[in-house]
Amino acid sequence: MKKAEREEFKAFTDDLLSQGKEYIDIQKELIQLEATERAARYTGRILAGSVLSLLAYLVLMFASFGLSFYLGSMYNSLWIGFAWVTGGYAILLLILFIFRKYLLRIPFINYVIRTLIHP
Repeated sequence: MKKAEREEFKAFTDDLLSQGKEYIDIQKELIQLEATERAARYTGRILAGSVLSLLAYLVLMFASFGLSFYLGSMYNSLWIGFAWVTGGYAILLLILFIFRKYLLRIPFINYVIRTLIHP
């Protein structure tokens, strides 16, 4: 190999290495940005879900009090109204406990998988 060819080859390999390093740096930055975006998206979902859960809890609590007082006035006994509402929640809890795999666990697992695969 002639000296000119060696220098040309060295310049080519240096340029190739430089471009490779630049490509790796850009890919690293892209991965960091994508990870940040996913983290922000999941944080937003968690925050929105928390706020909606709190509001749903408050609505359910006040509706339960209202139904309990209404039933209590119908039976002329507040404790009977509260007992009916409590019994209704106990039955709902029992149904959820019995069918927890199909009503809670599997849908939750599917939701997490869908969220992670297709954000």
